[in-house]
Amino acid sequence: MINRDRFRYESFSRKYNTQDLTDLFVSNYFQNPKKWVGEMDVTIMRKYQAIFENFSYKFREELEKNFPRTIKGIFDFVTERKAGCCMEVPAIAGVMHNKIPLFVLLALDLKLNFLTGLNERFDLDEFVWTPRYTRWMKLKPFIAERINKETVKEIVVEHCGLNMVKT
Repeated sequence: MINRDRFRYESFSRKYNTQDLTDLFVSNYFQNPKKWVGEMDVTIMRKYQAIFENFSYKFREELEKNFPRTIKGIFDFVTERKAGCCMEVPAIAGVMHNKIPLFVLLALDLKLNFLTGLNERFDLDEFVWTPRYTRWMKLKPFIAERINKETVKEIVVEHCGLNMVKT
């Protein structure tokens, strides 16, 4: 059987380098997992790439705008231990309502690793939580590849006003 989209893929491979190709497919998949290759949009890829070009600035700005100023406050904001539903966790609700960019939540998860624990708690909340969690976990390795965990740590520590002695 011949893949009829083969020519599209070949066209992409001639037009873009490996990193751009990865970004094109990841960004378009994340926006719509059922998107046909012929509908892949370069502007979506450019927006995705822009996140990483100014990551430190954008991450710092989003922390200032949306997150508490203590490590415990941030951890509670992203886990909310007493929440019974994923929409009761302020950070998750913020992402689902487009008030907090997803890259901020995933960057924090790279350092705090809280999403797996939330998934175990919200296992019964299938309609809202499970599809999003699955897509977020598929995106996480691509974000981790582009973001330095130590940068995330430094920005969070700076945001909380803590002094760190580098050794």
